Amino acid sequence: MSFMDEWAEAKARAQAQARENATHTNLAGLDGPGPGPAPSGPSGTLAMDGTAQSKAGGYITDHLLGETEKASRHANPSSGAAQRALDGFELAGALKSVTEQWNGKARMLNTALLRDRGGLLDTRGLHIRNESDTEKSFKGVPHRPSPLLPNAPYPPRSPLSDLG
Repeated sequence: MSFMDEWAEAKARAQAQARENATHTNLAGLDGPGPGPAPSGPSGTLAMDGTAQSKAGGYITDHLLGETEKASRHANPSSGAAQRALDGFELAGALKSVTEQWNGKARMLNTALLRDRGGLLDTRGLHIRNESDTEKSFKGVPHRPSPLLPNAPYPPRSPLSDLG
């Protein structure tokens, strides 16, 4: 199976799972066509699923970081042996320069992978905290009496509550 086929399958699985496990934020909107641009998305809902981010972060941890480290460890002794074998030739200096560049690029790649993994793994928790904070902020909105019913009780009471 080619990389592109494997990538397409992984992407399709992630999208299907995202639809199943999504956290949703409902957006206020108008029923039917109205002025202004139409809401994006199939139902005017923002959806976020932390499963895909967790899987991507796990893949970085389980595969990419280890494989990058293994490639660096393999390249260093081989390059060092080649430099010693070519000692006295100009090629030895060039090989040393390439080895130093390789090590620098490998460190940069590991740093980028660690940063990306951290961002991916933190995304879900951040989104859940934001949802919770938004919900709490709505609960704290003070009641303002309606100008049409200035003497209405708050919270609104039903005649059934008088029976209790």
